[in-house]
Amino acid sequence: MSTWLDHWDRRYIDRVRLLVEIVLPSRYNADSCISKATLNRVTQLVVERAKVAGLPLEPFTVHDLRRTGSTLLHELGFNRDWIEKCLAHEDGRSSRSIYNKAEYAEQRRHMLQEWADMVDAWINEQTYVPKLLPENSAAPIHVGCGHSWRS
Repeated sequence: MSTWLDHWDRRYIDRVRLLVEIVLPSRYNADSCISKATLNRVTQLVVERAKVAGLPLEPFTVHDLRRTGSTLLHELGFNRDWIEKCLAHEDGRSSRSIYNKAEYAEQRRHMLQEWADMVDAWINEQTYVPKLLPENSAAPIHVGCGHSWRS
């Protein structure tokens, strides 16, 4: 199963680990990051502060953020396999999961960068149209198996 670090360029991993250890350390173990429960508590506090400020924000969890990201990436037209791999979802014991061992590393990096650029545009009240394929990528060519199904 992949982890969120698999989607990052290796030169950034050390920086991210340092950030997690310094900014998001566990209360009980400095070598671990904060727990999911703590992150969910943070989302509760965000909602509470939004309500105090008069902003219409419904309660949400970290998993809701994952679901929203997945939904928006699908609606934009990004490849389903890339999205599911980013979320570390596996197909289980299907024949598809047995035969397809692709990691889509370059494509996932591209998609996540496009997502980051789009979020930055939202923050700056701008419009951004993501590119669905990396520039150096070619569309796959589908070749038939050579069998004729005609009688």
